[in-house]
Amino acid sequence: MLFATFEHVPAYPLVFPLFYGAAIVFALVMARHLRVFAVAGPSAPFGSVPRRLWGVIEYALIQTKMFKDPRAALMHWGIFWGFLLLTIGTANIVTGGLVQAVLSWPLDALLWTIVSALQNVVAMIVLVSIGYALFRRFVSRPARLTYSTDALIILGLIGGVVATELLAQAFEIARYGEQPGSRPQRWTQASPCCGGRTSDSSSCSSCTCPSASTSTS
Repeated sequence: MLFATFEHVPAYPLVFPLFYGAAIVFALVMARHLRVFAVAGPSAPFGSVPRRLWGVIEYALIQTKMFKDPRAALMHWGIFWGFLLLTIGTANIVTGGLVQAVLSWPLDALLWTIVSALQNVVAMIVLVSIGYALFRRFVSRPARLTYSTDALIILGLIGGVVATELLAQAFEIARYGEQPGSRPQRWTQASPCCGGRTSDSSSCSSCTCPSASTSTS
């Protein structure tokens, strides 16, 4: 059931006007920029498609130019790919649990349990990467690195989002018991009747998760 996943979260409905309101503002701002591009006229937009596609893969996704400094490359990979993978959890929140509902359907919710566990691992990778980025800016200070307040704000915002997500999960586990992926040794014990939450029993009556009451009533 959608929204049941977050029914125990105080003021959860505020997520929707905040997120989708921001999305609308972003779309309007981008539309203004796109109109500027349209006035400028096309520059062979469909020319050299394979070369341009490989350029996106090489420079945006693989980020080959970063590997001139392997440590910096791994740091950027940790932040970039980690934050992208954590978008799965964000998408689940702003859709009222739709992502969790879909991924909990196959394999007795095993897929969602593994995804949740991997998000916790990735979150730690992001925090470590941000810590190293701050170390480079304040301690090692490589000569080729540019310093700006904007970069610090961005690192702080990313770190804040990830840290508060982990903190929220910690409080959730403390209040409602184990959650999907909270203990790797229980990955294969996910119970579909508990909406993907783990349970030591095959019966939902023993499940401590917030959705147990809706599944047993």
